[in-house]
Amino acid sequence: HRTNQLLLLESLYKTKNASNLLIPETEVSTDGITSKHSDGSFSCPIQHRVPMLLNHRVAPNQAILALDSTVLQNFLVSNRRGIFAYKDESDNVFYMTLRHYKTPETEDGEHNPNIV
Repeated sequence: HRTNQLLLLESLYKTKNASNLLIPETEVSTDGITSKHSDGSFSCPIQHRVPMLLNHRVAPNQAILALDSTVLQNFLVSNRRGIFAYKDESDNVFYMTLRHYKTPETEDGEHNPNIV
């Protein structure tokens, strides 16, 4: 299992193209071909989350779009929307996503309830 996962991660990083075995598509078409492995069977568990509080003037979708089209553009996976592949100095390959969610409202008008 681990060897297949490592090979799929290395392929993801080199080609910027995700296998269904590693990162399943949200809508997978069934083409009648059977496999002993199902979609996502080699996916990786979440290792780390980094919440980033947004300024109250920033819309979360605009923040994500700005990051997608600038800083993270070189890491973008071509066949999965919002997925990025990265290799660190120790040759570990990671894939990541950016999501936003709301925190409970506060009375502070300066607080943006959105976190990316």
